[in-house]
Amino acid sequence: MCMWGNNPVNFVDPLGLETLLCSRPLQGNEKQYGLLRHDYLVLNGTDYGFFCNGCTVSGPGIVKTGVETPSASNCSEVKCLDEDKLLRNIQADKISPPKYNIFSFNCQHWAKKQINRAK
Repeated sequence: MCMWGNNPVNFVDPLGLETLLCSRPLQGNEKQYGLLRHDYLVLNGTDYGFFCNGCTVSGPGIVKTGVETPSASNCSEVKCLDEDKLLRNIQADKISPPKYNIFSFNCQHWAKKQINRAK
């Protein structure tokens, strides 16, 4: 249970949703090598990932769901999040995705930004 600001009534998870931060090897690789990985989020069993839409290095971004296999990934639970806010922010990025850049704003940056915005 999260008790930010000594307010446990407002900072609990009444729906029992679980948020996971997962990583897997990049497409075409069998193993994960340090920062060479794809990060994505799983909220209550649904995966959300950020990708380059039709590009390889830089271009329009896209948020996709239903493309990951969390059981085949390295996942850790993220606690003390406002899951409603997390889901709203993800949905907003699905409607109006940020620009993707492999060096400055990729899947890892996106996942961490979503987590930080929901704390």
